[in-house]
Amino acid sequence: MKGKLCVWKNNIQEFAGTLAFCLKISWESSKVYTITRIICKAILPLLLIAESFLGKHIIDLFSNAWMPEYPCQMFLLILSVIFIIKIFQDASQKIEQYMQVVHDEIIEQKITLRVMECAEQVDLQYFDDTEYYDKLQAASNNAYSVIQIVWNALSFFSEAVSFISILAILWNICPLYGILLFLVAVPNAIISVNYTKSLYALSVEQLTAERKKAYYQGIVLEKGFSQEVRLYGMGNILRKKYKEVWEAFYQRKRTVIRRKTSLSVVFSCLPEIICAGIGIHLGFQIFGGQATVGDYSLYTGLVSQFLVGFYSLTMSFTEIYDNKLKISKLKSIFSVESLIPDEGSICLDGIDSIEFEHVDFSYPGTNTEILHDVSFRLEKKERTAFVGLNGSGKSTIIKLMLRMYQPDNGRIKVNGIFIEEYTLSSLRKNFSVYFQEMKNYCFSLKENITISDSEHEFDEKRVEGAIRNSCCEELLGKSPNGLEASLMRFFDPEGVELSGGQHQKLALARTLYRKSSVFVLDEPSSNLDPKAEYQIFENLKKATEGKMAVFISHRLSNIALADKVIVLENGKIVEQGSQKELLVRGGLYAELYNCQREKFQIG
Repeated sequence: MKGKLCVWKNNIQEFAGTLAFCLKISWESSKVYTITRIICKAILPLLLIAESFLGKHIIDLFSNAWMPEYPCQMFLLILSVIFIIKIFQDASQKIEQYMQVVHDEIIEQKITLRVMECAEQVDLQYFDDTEYYDKLQAASNNAYSVIQIVWNALSFFSEAVSFISILAILWNICPLYGILLFLVAVPNAIISVNYTKSLYALSVEQLTAERKKAYYQGIVLEKGFSQEVRLYGMGNILRKKYKEVWEAFYQRKRTVIRRKTSLSVVFSCLPEIICAGIGIHLGFQIFGGQATVGDYSLYTGLVSQFLVGFYSLTMSFTEIYDNKLKISKLKSIFSVESLIPDEGSICLDGIDSIEFEHVDFSYPGTNTEILHDVSFRLEKKERTAFVGLNGSGKSTIIKLMLRMYQPDNGRIKVNGIFIEEYTLSSLRKNFSVYFQEMKNYCFSLKENITISDSEHEFDEKRVEGAIRNSCCEELLGKSPNGLEASLMRFFDPEGVELSGGQHQKLALARTLYRKSSVFVLDEPSSNLDPKAEYQIFENLKKATEGKMAVFISHRLSNIALADKVIVLENGKIVEQGSQKELLVRGGLYAELYNCQREKFQIG
């Protein structure tokens, strides 16, 4: 028994906590809308009860069960009051409807922005975690649940006022009415709550499946996949995969709903039986002179209103309980804590050196060591190239420099100080990185370039320099709107469509536009033609003059501009030195270099 009481106590506490959480968001979104909606919701049920009492007196007046001194005047007075109530009801409903629509929009954008902010601020390693993706998916889906729970909380308050008032009136006439009505209404409430919980538990289980469905659908809808989908006839396969995921969820959901409906049909008959009994009892009282026709109209109306109110109260409670479960996912996203603590107090203003000291690293959730005992030093005004086969750990080193991840062992220093002692924002502001997985955005060409340094005012000379150094000049000729042209045609039918190489040049221009003390270029020429590649690397020599520059490239012909080459194999540094020294040494670098050189030898 104690265990059950504890469960109920915990449920009530969770319910109250969720209600407080949502009302707080509602209040923060708009105090005026929140107060007005509460007042409207509270007044409406009381007006309905008042209208029922006034209707009783009119019927009694007509049936001579009530004979005031001036019946005509009393009739007109009651009608006038009913008319005023009707006008007030209608105005309150219209105001509340308007408030709801506008307020819902404000709440939705507030929650959506909060979810976006949380997703942007968490550590990169969360995006390696399937469970976090499920939570993020749930939070995105459930942003509307806050709106629903606020609406249901206000409805719950309104219906509770109506329910308690009617129950008190019926109890005053005949306590048995109230007891019977309450007892027959409870089973439906229990069924609704239990099956709501079951349906939500099922939907939580299916979050990964929901993401799969969205992924299969996205492949068909996205332009990036469109050529392969058509070439390889992948449509049937993707539709089949989608249907298989849908079918599994549909069958289980249908079973739960079928059970709920069967029980509800059985127990919904009980209130009707009680209503019929109350009606018969009142009828005999009228025949016996113990009640009036107006009483019959009033109390049968109140009984119906009681059942409707109790059903609505139950549905509101069920909806709040349902959304309580959903909002727990939303709250869990809001409460995610960073695994990479931003506890540094030093603001970094320029980088003169970067040191890795015996660094080991494995990606979270894996046992594969990506880096092992990695040590090196990078200096200002020095160009360094990292070289190695795929999977040797080159890109991972960049992520550790930016503190996207934490090393498992070893330390990283910047300017001789441990990297953790700097604030994250100031550390990252000193880097401008062209990532291997580069992406461009459906913004204007100008925004695609300047978004890398949005904290500073638009600098036309820097934009021109970035465009020139990345060989982007031909992009401006693709549209009469120049830099204001939209990229791609997702939102603008006149948007500029680029080739793979042009996309790469634009992303490179964004990297070069940013004011930074370190440039990192991870495979910046993989999609470029030989002429453009040669010109860009010539430009990069000038653009990175006097700065620290890091290159990662499989094309070793581009490594000539590097002052130092670091060669990785299976996560370990196997060679360091200038390109000339490494070629003379005849190790892995020389082997890779000779493999590429032989491809261009003729005869």
